[in-house]
Amino acid sequence: MDVGIFAVPFRLPETGLKEGLDWDVQVTKWAEEYGFAEAWFAEHYTLGWESTCAPELVVAAAAQHTSRIKLAIGANLIPYHNPVALAHSLMQLDHMTGGRLIAGFGSGGYATDAQLFAAPDLEERRRITAEGIKVILDIWTRERPYTYEGQYFKVDYPAFDPFWGGPIWRPLQKPHPKVAIAGITAGSASLKEAGRHGFIPMSFDLDVEYLLSHWRAYEEGAREAGLTPDRKEWRLFKSVFVGRTDEEAIEIACSKPVTRVFDEFVLRVYERFGLLGSFAPGVPEHLITAEYLAKNVWLVGSVDTVVQKIETFYRQVGGFGVLVTPAFDFMDNVEGYRNCLRLLGQKVQPQLARFAK
Repeated sequence: MDVGIFAVPFRLPETGLKEGLDWDVQVTKWAEEYGFAEAWFAEHYTLGWESTCAPELVVAAAAQHTSRIKLAIGANLIPYHNPVALAHSLMQLDHMTGGRLIAGFGSGGYATDAQLFAAPDLEERRRITAEGIKVILDIWTRERPYTYEGQYFKVDYPAFDPFWGGPIWRPLQKPHPKVAIAGITAGSASLKEAGRHGFIPMSFDLDVEYLLSHWRAYEEGAREAGLTPDRKEWRLFKSVFVGRTDEEAIEIACSKPVTRVFDEFVLRVYERFGLLGSFAPGVPEHLITAEYLAKNVWLVGSVDTVVQKIETFYRQVGGFGVLVTPAFDFMDNVEGYRNCLRLLGQKVQPQLARFAK
C-alpha cells in the first residue's frame, strides 16, 4: 500500500494565487523526497478555497522538479472542456511528465462552476462527461482517420499527411494513461461506471459504510463488464497527520490552516449536499467540527498510532491501494508540516506493507 498527497488545493482565501501554486509544487517536491507514490491536483474555477483552474499547468510545473512521483489530475471537468483539445493537452502532458500522468475525469459538482460555463444540470453534465471520455479514449487509441458524431461532440480526425508531418500525437503510456473517476454519494453511479471501464476508483473521506457502498458499486460495474476489480487500484482520500507524539499530531491537525478550511468551507459544503452526517454517523451534526474529526475520525497521531489506525481502517473497508491525504497552506509552520509529511512517507509508509493485501 502506498501514500499520496492531494493538492485539492485546500487554500486559505487570503493566500496569494502565485504563492499558493508555488506551495503546491513545493509540497509535491517534498512528497517525492519522502517516498510518496502520487500527487493529485484538482480543477475548480469559482472557489476561493480551491483555487486551481488549470491543474495541467501545475502538473507541468511539478514535473520539472520531480522525476519519480506519479502526477495525477483529480479531475478535469469534462463539461467545461472540448474533449478533443483536452485529449491532446493530456497527451502532451504525458510526454512532458515522462509517462507519470494519471488522468482523472469528472462532471463538476459545484453550481458556480457550472454557472460560469452556462452548463446544464448535473444529470446532463454526467451524460456529457460519459461522451467526452469516449472521445478522449478514442483519440488516444483509435486508428486514424476517425470520425465520430454524438449528442454533444463531433470529431473528424484526419489521416497522417506527409506534407504536414502529422497528426502525430499519441500518449507516451500504452495504450494510454490510467484514468480515474471519483464518487461521493452512497452507492455512487459514477464508480459503478468506472468499474465497467476498469478505471481507477476514487473515494473521499466519508464513513466506512459509505466507502463500502462505493466498492460494491465499483465491483458490480466491473463484474457486469466481465472485469475483475482490483482493490489495489482504489484510492481513498483521508486526512492524515503524523507527529513525533500523539499530542504534536493533534496540534497540527487542529491548527488554523486545517480548522478554517473544514469549519468554514468543507463541512459547510457537505452540509449543503446533505452529507455532513456521513463524516460521523450518529453524531449530532452541530458537533461535527474539524477538531472533532481530528480527534475521532482522521488518522492522527505518532508514527505507531497512525500505523495502527491505518491498519484498522484498511481492514474495515477491506483493503485499498493508495491512501491520499490532502495538503493545506502551512506557510506559517513550514517545518512542522514538512516533518508531518516526512514521518508519513519515511516512517509510516514502510510499515504498511505488513498488513496490505
